[in-house]
Amino acid sequence: MADQEYVFDMTKAHQAKERFYDIYEAPSRSEADRRYKEWDTGLDPEIRSIFAPLLTAFRNWEDSILAYFDHRVTNACTESANNLIRAVQRMRLGYSFDVLRARILFVRHGAHRMKPFRRPKEKELELGYGLPSTEK
Repeated sequence: MADQEYVFDMTKAHQAKERFYDIYEAPSRSEADRRYKEWDTGLDPEIRSIFAPLLTAFRNWEDSILAYFDHRVTNACTESANNLIRAVQRMRLGYSFDVLRARILFVRHGAHRMKPFRRPKEKELELGYGLPSTEK
């Protein structure tokens, strides 16, 4: 049997995750900050350790994370390109700088497009997937 410290209520963890996602529906930075603080203080102690990396990341990068609500853009494309560069670097096997640079520039990462956020369909909600719509 698994160690007791790792046994937790999946329902509580799922609900906490969904409440965290609600933060990104906030209309403003101040509202997002309020929602995060409410989420943090309301986090069940039984599952708090599971969210420890998220709590640490938010504490360390709070200003950068909340900046999303000022401009509604992320750096996901930049992070994706950086991951591609690291992957190409691992595969370089003696490539010169010029060849490595060309591979990075001409790989398809430039064609990457961010997918728009999609609310779950009514049938998905009936099955218990996703959040119910807050639109009225």
